[in-house]
Amino acid sequence: LMIENITRLSSFLVEVLKANVHTVGTRPSIKISDKVIDINPNFKLLLASKTLSYADLPSLSGLANPVIFSMTRKGLEHQLLSVALLAEQPELEEKMTTLVKKEEELRLKIIKIENDLLDTLIKSEGNILDNDKLINSLQSSKKSAKEIKQTLDENSRIKEELAIERNKYSPLAASAATSFFHIQDIQSLDNMYTTGLHCITVIFDHILKKYHQKPVEKLQSEFIKLVVSFVQNMTSKDHEVPALLHLVAALFQREFPSQNWFNIMSPGDREFSQKLAAGERELSSWLASEYPENESPKGGNFSKVEQMAVIAQRRPDRFAASVSNFISRIADLPESGLGAMEFISQVGGAATPKLFILSGGADPTNDIAGLAEAQGQALVEAALEEDNDATFAVFKECLRSGKWLLLKNCHLASSWLEKLEGDLAAPDIHEDFRLWLTSESVPSFSPAILRRSMKMCVEAPPGLRRSMERISDLWPSRMSSDHLQLALLHSLILERKGFGSLGWSQEYDFTVADIRAALAVSAKMRNRPGITEKMLEGVIYGSRMHNPFDGSLLKLMVNETMSREGPSFGKFPKMISVKSKADALSYTAKLPASRNSDHLGLAKNSGKALAEHLV
Repeated sequence: LMIENITRLSSFLVEVLKANVHTVGTRPSIKISDKVIDINPNFKLLLASKTLSYADLPSLSGLANPVIFSMTRKGLEHQLLSVALLAEQPELEEKMTTLVKKEEELRLKIIKIENDLLDTLIKSEGNILDNDKLINSLQSSKKSAKEIKQTLDENSRIKEELAIERNKYSPLAASAATSFFHIQDIQSLDNMYTTGLHCITVIFDHILKKYHQKPVEKLQSEFIKLVVSFVQNMTSKDHEVPALLHLVAALFQREFPSQNWFNIMSPGDREFSQKLAAGERELSSWLASEYPENESPKGGNFSKVEQMAVIAQRRPDRFAASVSNFISRIADLPESGLGAMEFISQVGGAATPKLFILSGGADPTNDIAGLAEAQGQALVEAALEEDNDATFAVFKECLRSGKWLLLKNCHLASSWLEKLEGDLAAPDIHEDFRLWLTSESVPSFSPAILRRSMKMCVEAPPGLRRSMERISDLWPSRMSSDHLQLALLHSLILERKGFGSLGWSQEYDFTVADIRAALAVSAKMRNRPGITEKMLEGVIYGSRMHNPFDGSLLKLMVNETMSREGPSFGKFPKMISVKSKADALSYTAKLPASRNSDHLGLAKNSGKALAEHLV
C-alpha cells in the first residue's frame, strides 16, 4: 500500500508502523486502538511526502526506513530535454525511443542465442564434430549474431545522427535546470520564495507553446526573460537585487569571469582594491557623472560587473539602477514587457496557485476582482481563520465548477493549506479554475503550496516605469491622454512615498484603489476636467493629507501633471496624444526604470538618503 502526500504521521499510522504483531490462533494480527486486525506477512506500507524534511528524520527513527530522493542537474536537464523535443520535434523523440527499445530487444536476443547455444553444448553427447544438430546450431547462431551486430551498428549510427539534432535543444534545457537550482538558493532570503520544479516546468511549457517551432535560440532567450521576470515579481525590493544577480550570474557565466565575483561587491577584496587605486583618476571623473550606470569609465579596463561593484561601493544611490541596466542588457529584457498581474495570470493553469506576498499593507483584492470581471469569471472570496471546514467545501465546489477562488489571510492558517495540495494535483480539475492566495510572509507557510505557486510580492514598485506598468492592467483599450496623465500622477505620488519624509511629511496609505477611483471619476466627468482635478486634490488623494505643505504640493502636482504639456518639474518626455494603450505604453517605456529623484522634483542628493536605507 502506498500513501501519497503525507504531511504528518497520525497516531493510526504510528501504530501500523510499530508493527506490534500478535498471533491470534494461527493468524498474525495487530491491535489498533481497541480493534484487532489481521495482517498479511507480505504486507508493505510505503509513505510519500513532499513536506517532510531532514529535520523530521529523528521522529521516524525505528518506525520507517527513510529514502530521500534528490534531483541532479544532469537528470533534470535530460527530463527537460525530452519535454522540449516532445513539444518541438515529437517524431525525433519517437525515433530515439523506438531505437533504444529495438536495441534492447536485440541485445536480449543475443543473450538468448548465447544461452541456447550453451544449453545445446551441455546436452551434447559424444564427439562434438559428429553432432550435426550442434554444428547447425552454431552456424545459425553465428549468422544471427552477425546480423544483429550489423543492425546494432546501424542503430548506433542513426542514434548519433539523432543525438546531434536532439542536442540542439540542450542549451534550453540547461538554462531551465540552472534556473531551478539557483532559484532554490533564493529561499534563504525568505522562505516565501520557496520554488518547486512545478513552477519551472510551467514557465518552460508556456514558452514551448507560445513560441512553438521557433529557433532554439529564441526559445532559450524567451525562457530566460520569463524566469527573470518570475524572480523579479516574486522578490521584494530589498531582495530583488541579490536574487537577480545570483540568477543571472549562473545563466550568463561569460559576463561573470571571476568565480568569486560577489567578493568584489565589498571593499575587502585586495586585488580589486589595487585595481581601483590604479585607475582612481578615471573612476573619480566617471563617478562624478549624474548617472554613472549609463556610462563607462575611460581607461582602466573595468568589466561591467566591476563597474557595478565600483558603483556599489562609491555611488550606492545608483547601485539598484546599475543592476537593473546590467540585467536588462544581458537578458535582453524588453523596455515594456508583461505587467506583473498579466504575468501571474497568464503563466500557469488550474493546478498552479497564484500567491500574493503582502508587504506594507498592500491589498491586491481589487486587482484580482477586476481581472475576473474582465475575463468573465465568477470570483468567490473567503478569509481564512482557525476553522476552515466550510472554506474547504467551497474550494472543492470551485474545483468542480471552474469558478475562481480567492483565499485571503492565508498566514493565519498556513499549515491548513497543505490539505489543498493533493486536490490541486488531481487530473480532473476544471480547466477554468484558478486559486488566488494572499498572505504575509510567515515561516510556517505550507512548503508544498509554495513549491507549486506562481508568486508575486505586492508592494509599491520602485521606479516610475515599473509603477506605471503595474497599473497598466487597469487601462482601457481605448485610452486618452487623461488616462495616461492620471496614471502618471498616481505613480508620482507613490514614488515620493519611497523617499520617506523627503517625499511626504507623513506616511499616507495610497493604494491601487485610488487610481481606480480617479479613472472612474474621469470617465464620468469627461467634459469637465476641472471637477476631476478638484476631486483629486480634495477627495481621492487630498482627503488623507492633514499637513498644509503636503496639500499644497499635491495641488501643484495635479495642476502640472494634468496640464496639456505635462509636468515641468522633472525631466519627463514630452506629453503625447494618446488614442490607444499602445501609445501609453510607448510613453511609459521612456520613463526611468529605477527610482529617480530628478523626476519627482526632489533634491539631487535625495537618492543618497534613499540608498542608505536600500543598499
